[in-house]
Amino acid sequence: MGELRGKMRGVRAPVRRHVSAGGVIFRVQEGLPEVALIGTRQGSVWGLPKGTVEPGEDPELTAHREVREETGLDGAVVAPLGSVQYWFYERGARARVHKTVHFYLMEYAGGRPGDHDQEVEEVRWVLLPEAHARLSHDNERQILRRAWGLLQGRIPGTQAPPAEGEDAGPGGAPEDAGAAADPPR
Repeated sequence: MGELRGKMRGVRAPVRRHVSAGGVIFRVQEGLPEVALIGTRQGSVWGLPKGTVEPGEDPELTAHREVREETGLDGAVVAPLGSVQYWFYERGARARVHKTVHFYLMEYAGGRPGDHDQEVEEVRWVLLPEAHARLSHDNERQILRRAWGLLQGRIPGTQAPPAEGEDAGPGGAPEDAGAAADPPR
């Protein structure tokens, strides 16, 4: 077996491509925008709702479906936010996966956070600075900053998002991040 492993070291695992879509769903409470985040792994991972684009499905429709399934919330798509890409290794398939996730800004239209699916443990409405601080992955913070910039132009009194690499402090003012970067996702 050791000999086989040695021979396999130079062999690259096959590459699979996955495409997902998701959203930053927002509402305005007392004049301030809030976004819905999903919590998994007993609240240790916070993220944006997203899921697999089914064959023949438009990514915008996927985003709407996945936001509804994972948060219990309905929203109308306001604008595309771009996409993020990352790599991971899928052990079961013994393959490297290149994943692209398309995100959309969505305005809350109804639903209840308690009506989410079993993949998600918690859905929480949070103010933009808290969402920026709470998100577990840098690539999703990047998407949130794009959404925040659009919301700043749409909702009077919304502060500017922090610059890349800055953290939004408790009052929303940018602070030094000071923390190590998240591992790639």
